[in-house]
Amino acid sequence: MIFSWTKAGRKYLSGFLLCAGTAYLYRYNALNRNDLKHVMKHTFLLVDDDYEDAHVFRETLENVDPDVLCYYALHGRDAWDKLESGEIAIPDIVFLDMKMPVMDGREFLELIRSNERYQSIPVIIYSDLEPDASLLAYPEVYHYPKAQSLEVLKSMLREAVLLAGKKAQRPPVC
Repeated sequence: MIFSWTKAGRKYLSGFLLCAGTAYLYRYNALNRNDLKHVMKHTFLLVDDDYEDAHVFRETLENVDPDVLCYYALHGRDAWDKLESGEIAIPDIVFLDMKMPVMDGREFLELIRSNERYQSIPVIIYSDLEPDASLLAYPEVYHYPKAQSLEVLKSMLREAVLLAGKKAQRPPVC
């Protein structure tokens, strides 16, 4: 499902749903994911089991670039199921926590790198855990420790938006 909200008279769209009790009121929007891919500048997928970190991530991303659609998955299996079912569009970048229940970041990264459809998606390991060298050896895999300040997070997200823009400018591989 895609959700939208209005802030300061501007309508925002998001595939992001936070847990109950959040201060935001989300309203279902009937646009499908393919329509959104054309409306929004870039799409990100955040895979993280920490709702608070996810909320801060989304809020900061909205401040950095409100035209980025950010999907959310609670763990690797959730992300994989959403990608495979077509519930979410293939993202321009995946932000991946390493320590999660059900399917951790390592398993998810290995799974998408072994699948031809997803192997070219840049992955930013966004985790307090230092990934081992074998994961960083995959093409287009980067590591940023979870930000200790909003300014560091904003800087990382600005770089990610630039990376997504460079990816979008590449000619298609035939």
